[in-house]
Amino acid sequence: RGEGDMKTAMYVLLVATVTNIILDPILIFGFWFIPPFGIQGAAMATAAADILGTVWLFNHLLQKKNIIKPDLKRIHLKIKVVFAIYRVGLPVALQNLAMVISFGFIARLVSSYSHYALAAAGIGTRLEMLAIVPIIAVSTSILTVVGQNYGAKNYQRVKLTAYAGSTINAFIGLIIGSSFFFFPEFFIRLFNGNDEILKVGVTFLKIFGFVYILSGVGISLAHVFHGLGKGFISLTLTLTRVGLVGVPAAYFLSGYWGLNGIWLGMASGSFFAVLLAFILTTNLFTKKLNVEKTEPLNLNSAG
Repeated sequence: RGEGDMKTAMYVLLVATVTNIILDPILIFGFWFIPPFGIQGAAMATAAADILGTVWLFNHLLQKKNIIKPDLKRIHLKIKVVFAIYRVGLPVALQNLAMVISFGFIARLVSSYSHYALAAAGIGTRLEMLAIVPIIAVSTSILTVVGQNYGAKNYQRVKLTAYAGSTINAFIGLIIGSSFFFFPEFFIRLFNGNDEILKVGVTFLKIFGFVYILSGVGISLAHVFHGLGKGFISLTLTLTRVGLVGVPAAYFLSGYWGLNGIWLGMASGSFFAVLLAFILTTNLFTKKLNVEKTEPLNLNSAG
């Protein structure tokens, strides 16, 4: 992906996923001369698919047409490079951890009302995970293009990529949000048709329908910062969304509006995170990223 080759990564992921799907039932339940392994079979299928993908990618890197080629003779441990990698990767790990912890708090709060409410929240979360797949796909492209053009000192294209990508994802978010807002019952019934779950789930999707436009922009801008090597800014946005605003607001508003207060609190977290992302991006592009300069941006002073 860093070389701009998105197709190979897509093919590898597709083949590994299909391999996992095929091997799962074979190794779990057994087939012909292969004995059933149960849960261990699922783990074995995943490991086999991962090994296949890794071998394919490593073989691909050995091809002459690639910019990056593994060379064991030239591999040396450089502490500065290791720290640079962790500076980008650590915030992503902490973001995922923050999301898991925050969901635990929200799930506990929702479960205090009823198990139907918790089931509805679970369905809403699954729908959200499916809905943001195209947004994540575009955002991954944004990260790659921003990183490449920043490295090439083409700052104008960095800005254009950020604005164009955010616009595309906002449009995708609009389509997703509108679908959830106008047809919430249809989507909830895909998972469960219980009347109580439908009642809670419909309200959930109607409230979060307005959030998806913001989510599209927010995820895009977070990936822009990742592309510029400023992962801790993305971490700050996530902590703002779930820790500083989302979870506290959900607890506070639930005292006034019950479950609807929880959904509104979570939605408000997304709103303030996107607002902060917009402010930080504007500051970065107007004050610290002068497209007429030939020297690279000093990211250490960019927040």
